[in-house]
Amino acid sequence: MKTTSNFSIVLLFLAFLWETATADDTLSRYKRPLPPNVQIADTKPKLREFQDANPGALVGPENGGWFLKYPDSGKVVAASSDNLTIELDQRKKGTTKRLPMYSGNYKRMELICKS
Repeated sequence: MKTTSNFSIVLLFLAFLWETATADDTLSRYKRPLPPNVQIADTKPKLREFQDANPGALVGPENGGWFLKYPDSGKVVAASSDNLTIELDQRKKGTTKRLPMYSGNYKRMELICKS
């Protein structure tokens, strides 16, 4: 009985460490702290969902990751997780033709991720 109890404690501890490491790892690419109340997109469909809910907000690289923000006010709505940032960076490098841009590097999500 004691062995099972100790084993359960070890598993809970490892699960806690895993969650902590995953949470810290998710946004490690950003050079500066993210603005408060920013939603985190970990998939392209989630980022598109955030963009559809915020007409006029555009996606672009900034601060080591990718932001969904309003170009006029600079308000950041969402930020990409590290895994999504890697995927978006690879897609951007893979584009051979120049895509239409708005306000620097910001553009509609469809132009970045045609999937």
